[in-house]
Amino acid sequence: MAQRVPSTEPVPDQIIRLGKFLRNETSETVCIGAAAGQSVVFLEVIDSPARIRYAAEVGQYVPIHATASGWSILSQWPAKQRASLLRKVEFERYGSGTPLSVDAVEDRIYAITVAGPLTRVEDLMPDIAARMHQAIAVEFGANYLTQSIKGFTSPPIPVETEPGT
Repeated sequence: MAQRVPSTEPVPDQIIRLGKFLRNETSETVCIGAAAGQSVVFLEVIDSPARIRYAAEVGQYVPIHATASGWSILSQWPAKQRASLLRKVEFERYGSGTPLSVDAVEDRIYAITVAGPLTRVEDLMPDIAARMHQAIAVEFGANYLTQSIKGFTSPPIPVETEPGT
């Protein structure tokens, strides 16, 4: 069951449009989320058109260390900030692919940011989310989310001059 979403402003329409564009490009469910302690909270969910799809709800909290959404967010944090949070995690198996140690989470983050192409849908989700964050940074500026959504915090996002470079 979804829990109460933290008190924030609504997700800006431009972000929703970008999420819909990404959903249309990938045919995957797009979850716009933010770090909330050791969790990710979904602020907006744009469902896949597929009959069988990821089932997520606005307000749903998922473990930041055990989910593609969490890996995407953690991949953007400085190493010290990420290490500080991961030291506090009580690792628990949620499924067969759940990382059960700090090193296993770091391996996932390395895989999505450095190692190259990913093959499983679960592994592609952080890449899709990272593309979404990058598109927002390029289109609206690196601080757009924190300036547009009251109470929203985000680590610094490097801004490329053109998407995909």
